[in-house]
Amino acid sequence: MKPHIAIERAMALVQTAFVGQFRTGQLRAPASTHSLRAGLYALAAQRPIVTVLGAFCHDLLEDTQVTPGLIRATFDGLGDRVVELVEACTIDPGLGDNPIGENELYQRVCSIAKKGDLEPLWIKTADSLDNLRTNDQLWLENQWPAIERAKLWLKSFKKYWPGQAMLRADLANMIRINERRLKRGF
Repeated sequence: MKPHIAIERAMALVQTAFVGQFRTGQLRAPASTHSLRAGLYALAAQRPIVTVLGAFCHDLLEDTQVTPGLIRATFDGLGDRVVELVEACTIDPGLGDNPIGENELYQRVCSIAKKGDLEPLWIKTADSLDNLRTNDQLWLENQWPAIERAKLWLKSFKKYWPGQAMLRADLANMIRINERRLKRGF
């Protein structure tokens, strides 16, 4: 499958899957915007096509009715690897979207990175970066936890992937910006 066709399919799948859903917080932006930005960030960083597709699709299993089978079918020969990446970046539904689920996801992605597969770590770090870019739109009680999660992803990213200076620097900068903003009270 040609990369531009795969990217178009990913964008269409994300937009269709998130129809009627909105991001948490004051702005109520369409939920698809976050996944689209994560995918575009991976594209701009010239990640492998499967990582770009995984970044676009990273929240589909967690937040929509999309199944691994649909992802696999959408991307033909690339589908198995895209599903593998998305599943690696998905909170276990039995643990829920809470600190226990977040911790299990973090441990799983770090375990995968230890074995040499760094792409899920790249996706989750980019995911965290985009969450911080829109952190000021969340309810105040959700903003500090997002910063603390970003610090964990940044720490692991530095440990397992000393290269990739752009993503590392962008995330570190967004952490500083968000901390300063919250300490000032807005």
